[in-house]
Amino acid sequence: MTETVGLWKQKQGRVCRVLMIGNSFCMLYAQELYGMAKSVGIEARIVSVVAAACTLEKHWNWLQNGEKNYTVQIVDREGLRQLEGMGLEDSLALDRWDVISCQDGEHYYRLGGLLEAEKHTEPYLGGLVAFVRSRFPAAVHCFHQVWAYQVGYNRPEKSPFRVPDRDMQLCMHRDLRSICCRVCREYGLFRVPSGDAWELARQDVRVGDTLCMPDCEHDGESEGGRYLNACVWFEALFGISCIGNAYRPAYPLAEDKIAALQQAAHTAMAAARSEEKENGCGGSLL
Repeated sequence: MTETVGLWKQKQGRVCRVLMIGNSFCMLYAQELYGMAKSVGIEARIVSVVAAACTLEKHWNWLQNGEKNYTVQIVDREGLRQLEGMGLEDSLALDRWDVISCQDGEHYYRLGGLLEAEKHTEPYLGGLVAFVRSRFPAAVHCFHQVWAYQVGYNRPEKSPFRVPDRDMQLCMHRDLRSICCRVCREYGLFRVPSGDAWELARQDVRVGDTLCMPDCEHDGESEGGRYLNACVWFEALFGISCIGNAYRPAYPLAEDKIAALQQAAHTAMAAARSEEKENGCGGSLL
């Protein structure tokens, strides 16, 4: 496999310790990511600090108030387990983190598009990044670019937002990407381009618009969304091409689809690295 530059610098006997702060969009693929790392001899500890539909605003307010509303999911050599009733400071104290990520974008986008999502990014992200950096200045800090929903998304019980066609899906992708690129430049964060990988995979006839669960929002198992996100994170963390990785998830996923997902993740990461060198953002795909 081809090696490039990853967010984590491997040392003999070291475990890669990753903390992801977000919502369900940063936890569903942790087991796949762990499996991919293990298949190349890397031991990892992947911890997700999540609350349902949690936003940057909630993360910041809960931190200020010392609230303990999180579920913490841990995936490592001991398997999968969860801790309930955790605060952000409790979660940060669980380990000495090598890589820490934040994630947001899609929740407020549902409520009012790009302007609403932008409005609810600051000052919350700035405060959160400054706080986390003060605790772990040597860690690599990044921002997870999430994906556009599947065509057909329509859940009026959550919001009036709909994705009736491909044009709306592309608009959502570009807007979420725009927010991510801006904050990465502003705060010196590395962009983890899952959203770009999803768009590339959707353009591949072996995949199409099939990556989500039936809710048209979350990354599905046999649909391939979870595996695709794991591929993106694998390359981002370790600087090793995911193409040809031997790990296979427990659920059924066709080999031609696996190949397409690996290629989409690899292409998105290559573009992200290229643009990172130029201006601190990642990957110009559209």
